[in-house]
Amino acid sequence: AFDLDEQGNLTGLSIFRNNEPQLMERRVAFVEDGILYLPLGDVQKITGIGFALDEETQVYTVTLPAAP
Repeated sequence: AFDLDEQGNLTGLSIFRNNEPQLMERRVAFVEDGILYLPLGDVQKITGIGFALDEETQVYTVTLPAAP
């Protein structure tokens, strides 16, 4: 959840998982063209989704958590 102030700046950022507030290590985020961008490390920690970049091919491999 977040709000935008009159200048379009992001305010009041909160992240919830299963209705529980999640701690963000770095409270850095921004909105551009209507898309919310969050730090990759926080996204990985909160969602359990892993991202690995192959430096040579510049291809990301995405690992999803196992279903419960």
